[in-house]
Amino acid sequence: MTNAQVQEVVANAALHSRSISYHEATQFLGAKELLISDPENEYAQHTVAEFSRFFTNGTPMTSFARFMMGIFYTDESKAESARLCEEFLAHQAKQKQE
Repeated sequence: MTNAQVQEVVANAALHSRSISYHEATQFLGAKELLISDPENEYAQHTVAEFSRFFTNGTPMTSFARFMMGIFYTDESKAESARLCEEFLAHQAKQKQE
């Protein structure tokens, strides 16, 4: 998932007078992605169903399923994390040489 996709979910929710956070949008999109690779994942199934009900008719989200899946990261945040890791390792290697 990308930052743009997450922002689109947040914006679409707002168009229907629903308010969700960036983090909640990543949970929804992450669960949808997880269902593609693991259609039997019950936590992802419950999460997608719960968000869908919330988007459709405003039913409050009360399930713990979305918290059981962990944290999902966007492609951009993964790339930034990898860049910072490489930068740190290069810095460590340079210090060892000195």
